[in-house]
Amino acid sequence: MLAVLLSDEELRRRYDISFSYRYSLEYEGGFHSRVHAPVEAMGLRLIDLEAQVTKIRWCPLRIVSRAIAYLSLLRYWYILWNTVVLCRAWRKRQIDVLHINNGGYPAAGSCTSAVFAARLLGVRPVLYVVNNLAASYRSFLRWPDYLFDRLVARWVTLFVTGSTCAAQTLRRVLQLPACKAINIPNGLPIAKTSEDSGIVRQRFGVSGEFLVIVPAVLEERKGHIYLFRALDALRQRGVPKLPVVMVVGDGPKRESLHRSVEEAGLQDKVRFMGHKSYAEYLELVAAADLLVLPSVSSEDFPNVVVEAMSMGKPVVASRLAGMAEQVEDGRSGFLVEPRDASGLADRLQLLAENPTLLRSLGQGGYEKFSREFSANVIVRRYDRLYDDLLRCRQ
Repeated sequence: MLAVLLSDEELRRRYDISFSYRYSLEYEGGFHSRVHAPVEAMGLRLIDLEAQVTKIRWCPLRIVSRAIAYLSLLRYWYILWNTVVLCRAWRKRQIDVLHINNGGYPAAGSCTSAVFAARLLGVRPVLYVVNNLAASYRSFLRWPDYLFDRLVARWVTLFVTGSTCAAQTLRRVLQLPACKAINIPNGLPIAKTSEDSGIVRQRFGVSGEFLVIVPAVLEERKGHIYLFRALDALRQRGVPKLPVVMVVGDGPKRESLHRSVEEAGLQDKVRFMGHKSYAEYLELVAAADLLVLPSVSSEDFPNVVVEAMSMGKPVVASRLAGMAEQVEDGRSGFLVEPRDASGLADRLQLLAENPTLLRSLGQGGYEKFSREFSANVIVRRYDRLYDDLLRCRQ
């Protein structure tokens, strides 16, 4: 969504936009590959504790490092240090609206630092976008965050979430009044590809297959194992032609998922594609018949669902958080309960055997995308929101 906002010509004409981010070669490369507009970008040397711990390859040492960092409250010292870095970077700038974008909450500590820096510099208003479900205090690991959370809740002017479910969760966790957390879904441009889908299918040897794509990092929360169980259930039912599943992404569960596929004897039906560039990933989505996202937790409003809808592809997803707001069950795809391999198998079989229904759901998804999730629609909503915030400031 940030790339969409920064790339919008009308928005750049109306506002003088500057983008600050925690510098890393990977992030900088990703930014320049997605944003080609002339936007001032400041890569700042902010410290991220989780990024440092993840660099430790030996698992026991990583666990010990996390424990030491938690007991010494190191994360909070880093937040204060990053606050100083941001104050120094922004002190000579006239900031009328500070737009903070975070993957979840509390997630990146640098976003908390941005709130603190804005307070010290007298920046108003502060808009804080949360792109996943806020973590509750059920885990004792969250308890030390409470004081910082209260300050963030007080000093942020308005929170924006991608789904109404995420807004409700954030209000509950941060004890916010209803008016202080609103929902604006992420918007995307229509995804386009340069290569013909038939050629892509030929290249991977799946020309006559019912092709399913699963674009998700290989983590337990993404629920890949339940899709593999659904395939196994279809085989046990005697379905003559099983779908071919392309798994796009990499992650810590790679080896265990490979073993699961081998143990089930599904090697010829499940293909692990690894990490793909954005352009390569879009070509695979365009070539696929169906996108499946069987997530089981820590999911809200994934962009991959919206991208598939923009390409007229039906989606089968878990009835989880914001995904239930993206997919209209029976109109743009199907929703299944998390971990319901049998229900997932039913939907796969139904769509594989009904090409007319498949096309109808794809068309329904495209229409919903055009109404609710297209880049132009969402950018104009943010434009009006910035305007409202500036008027209230006067």
